[in-house]
Amino acid sequence: MVLITGGGSGIGKTTALLMAAEGAAAVIVAGRRQGPIDAVAAEVTELGAKGLALQCDVGDQASVQAMFTTIQETFGRLDVLFNNAGYVG
Repeated sequence: MVLITGGGSGIGKTTALLMAAEGAAAVIVAGRRQGPIDAVAAEVTELGAKGLALQCDVGDQASVQAMFTTIQETFGRLDVLFNNAGYVG
C-alpha cells in the first residue's frame, strides 16, 4: 500500500501512476482538490492497482489524522509514504 500526498498533479501524479504500473497493490492518492485526485485514482485503477482518492490538507492535523484512520480501516497497513505535498505555515 502506497500513499502519495500531493498526488493530484505533477510529480505526485507521475509517481502514483509509476507505482501502479510497477505492481503496487494499492495506491492512495491524497490532495486538497477532490477532482484531480479522483482522476489520478481512476488512472491507477486502469493500470491494475486499487486506486483510492482521499481529500487531505497536510497543513491541518485533523485532516491528516482522518486520512490515516481511513487507510488503517481500509487496508490495515501502509508500506510506502511519499510526502510530496508542500506546506508553508
